Amino acid sequence: MYNDYSWAPLAPLSEPVSSPRFEADELCAAGPAADDERASALAARIILPSPPGQWQLQVQILHWRGDPWIAGQRASAVMDSATSMLRNNCSFTSPGVSVSRIAEQNVPGHPGQSLTAVITEMGNTPRIVHEYLVSDLRNSTVVEVAMWSTSPPAVDWPTINDDQLLADMVAPLCTAYVNSCTT
Repeated sequence: MYNDYSWAPLAPLSEPVSSPRFEADELCAAGPAADDERASALAARIILPSPPGQWQLQVQILHWRGDPWIAGQRASAVMDSATSMLRNNCSFTSPGVSVSRIAEQNVPGHPGQSLTAVITEMGNTPRIVHEYLVSDLRNSTVVEVAMWSTSPPAVDWPTINDDQLLADMVAPLCTAYVNSCTT
């Protein structure tokens, strides 16, 4: 999609987030959980809005400091919670929303979880959301890439190799968190 949108470099546009939530949380009307591990994460988010009918982009990074074993468990709990919400609760908490595709994948060569989902919201302004979440337990980090548009979008969703996209989401973490990916 970069060829269609020519987005600026994202890092300078990021802003700290005190209460990180995923786009799927908003869409599925997920209420705040008392034991949400995201509350203890350092988080930054970038939202690149576009006009209606165009794809909107949200990138969010959550990182837990401290012992990688404990912090990695927090990242894993966030992924488990997101998966459960999308698989089991979304249609109950938000009746006009359906999850048409959800897949958990293993990113080759990294310990962690990954999730891709396509979510459709019906209503006065129908929209479609592509949600990508990946955790890397080596550096206690979860990354979200979410893109959404009103339906039908002006630019068709391209054929994407989800495995490659998820691997591309993990790769910069090894650089950002120096030596976190060495064995």
